[in-house]
Amino acid sequence: MKKRIFRSLAFFLSLCLACPLVGAVLPPVSAAGKAVYLKKGGSGAKDGSSPENAFSTLTDSYAALGNDGGTVVICGEFTINSHFTEPVHEGVVTVTQNYNDIDYRSVGSVNNGSEGKRWILNGPTVFTDISFVSTVPAGSKYNYILFIAQGNPITFAEGVSCEGFPNTQVATSVSIVGGRQNGVTPAADRGNDSHITVRSGTLIVVGLDRQLERTHGGVAHIEIDDGTFPYVYGGNVNNGTGGGLELTINGGRFTGKVECGDRLSGDVSVTVNGGDFSACPSITGSSSGVLTVGESVESAVAPIATGFSEIRTSSGVRHNLVAEEAFGSDVFTDSHGTRIPYRYYLPEGYDKNADTVYPVFFYFHGNGSRGNDNKKQLSASTHAIVTKVLNYTEDAIIVAPQCPVAPEEWTDHNCYPGHASYDPESTPLKTYMTAALELFNSFLETEKIDPTRIYIAGASNGAGACWNAIAHSPKTVAAGVILAGTGQTGGAENIAEYYLNTPIWTFHGDADTTLSVAGTRGIVNAVKALGGTKMTYTEMPGYNHNIWTDAANTEGLLEWMFSQKRTDSVGVFRLADEADKTHADLLSLRAGGTETERPAEETLSPETNAPAETQKAGDATTTPAATESPSDAATESMSDAATDSAKTDPTPDPKKGTPWYLWAIIGGVVAAGAACAVVFLSKKRK
Repeated sequence: MKKRIFRSLAFFLSLCLACPLVGAVLPPVSAAGKAVYLKKGGSGAKDGSSPENAFSTLTDSYAALGNDGGTVVICGEFTINSHFTEPVHEGVVTVTQNYNDIDYRSVGSVNNGSEGKRWILNGPTVFTDISFVSTVPAGSKYNYILFIAQGNPITFAEGVSCEGFPNTQVATSVSIVGGRQNGVTPAADRGNDSHITVRSGTLIVVGLDRQLERTHGGVAHIEIDDGTFPYVYGGNVNNGTGGGLELTINGGRFTGKVECGDRLSGDVSVTVNGGDFSACPSITGSSSGVLTVGESVESAVAPIATGFSEIRTSSGVRHNLVAEEAFGSDVFTDSHGTRIPYRYYLPEGYDKNADTVYPVFFYFHGNGSRGNDNKKQLSASTHAIVTKVLNYTEDAIIVAPQCPVAPEEWTDHNCYPGHASYDPESTPLKTYMTAALELFNSFLETEKIDPTRIYIAGASNGAGACWNAIAHSPKTVAAGVILAGTGQTGGAENIAEYYLNTPIWTFHGDADTTLSVAGTRGIVNAVKALGGTKMTYTEMPGYNHNIWTDAANTEGLLEWMFSQKRTDSVGVFRLADEADKTHADLLSLRAGGTETERPAEETLSPETNAPAETQKAGDATTTPAATESPSDAATESMSDAATDSAKTDPTPDPKKGTPWYLWAIIGGVVAAGAACAVVFLSKKRK
């Protein structure tokens, strides 16, 4: 009897002591049920166990939860007093003002104090049922709460509100950066991909990096189910390049641009199943971009989508020409020896020996696209009008030169047309403006162009170049589209006569701080004061300088432009030293000039254009729309994302001392030894 009792005790002791060893090989149990309380001026024991004993800092709250995560309950007014960096945590941390059926939003909110604040993630984080309120004084430059996810999954779940933020840019909004932010030291690498899910709130979303000079190799996975969005940047913003995008939009209200291709080099996949796009000016893609649009939003989304190589709708698949792929590339040398890179497009089937002639579209980029890569002047988001013309229902020859970096520019930024000292007869053309006009003239003289349909357009400094070109050649252009092209006043009445007989549609944002709207207003009013009737002006309320895609999407703009003809056109641009020469004199001068035509070995050729199967917008094939479902990564649940994160970063943190599972192993070994000793003693007594 004693033998059986002794052996039973030995077995029971062995089982109890060995349990930690079993636990050591199982996944850790999540502490998601643990909650701590937080509010401004928390008092009492400050252990976070109740509203009465609430912590007063985020740092203490996260430390109490530890690596396994849990819930931070903000139970009163709370101010983010400084930039906050989460401690590293594997489990999900939920931050909320609603817990155990008590809604603490009625007694306070979360605010950013007197200036913008950063919240830097170091693990999967969820915000739900929480109010973010700005307390920054009106007119301050920085008024934001910026969540920097660093590749960690971040979710704005139901019940998030954002109040009092101007929402004009990241620096004045509640914003999410899925990747990294310049100036923030990254934590342990969680992988290059980002995972952003939004179901409520008024937010600006940046899929990857912000203000960081690096080439990103990851993919931004963004799912939007609801909320309001002044801007969505699918990739990098303010420097940085590379990466891809998987964006799924199931709902929400979009009041600003959705940029899905800018600064991205990887694949871009955008699926729009729902949402309110009535106030959205544009959705831009990339040369590798595919847009899939649900039938319920097709009529709202398709007209404002640009830059995607493929748009899939219920009516079929539309293949768009993409400027970066469809345009040829060349370098022109003017009569002074100045070399200027340019991109060009010749319509499919273009035959220099045929009788068919085409309208021509000349484009001047803004200062932000200067360089020598011969690419930036075709960016779909910055120069959307080029893509629009490329995919318009009528074919046109397109030419887009590129100006070198500063200090070079198309037109003198200190003396835009409209400035008191500007005079087209005495103000010299800048070096690369002259080269561009000679380039345009070489096309006008050697290619199959309808001289009655010469169109020009430009953005910012390039728009100033348009004002300049028309003033120098008031009998050449059939129509001009000028986007925020001057900010200076004082001399508008002196040049108004040069614009009386040229149809011009000009755009400007009334909140432009780069080139004041007063400059455009001055020219428009001066022209009208002289009885001019060919000037159309669209002033864009609330817009700053960056109006390019929004203006390009203006209904009827291209129809208006392509309908204009100038039967009295001289068919060539006048250069600075040709003030009094007739059209015949100009042609004679060109005949004896230096390299005014492209070299023979660089002759424009239809073979350099896009593949023959590529179609213009509107020539949709009968291929059924794809029925792709959103990617798994874009639609994964928060718990799945957290699990994946834990799997990819299993290394223990040396700062935390000996991991619990090592103690468990030691305990198991001790337990096994004790059990053996008990059995041995029982046998010896027998």
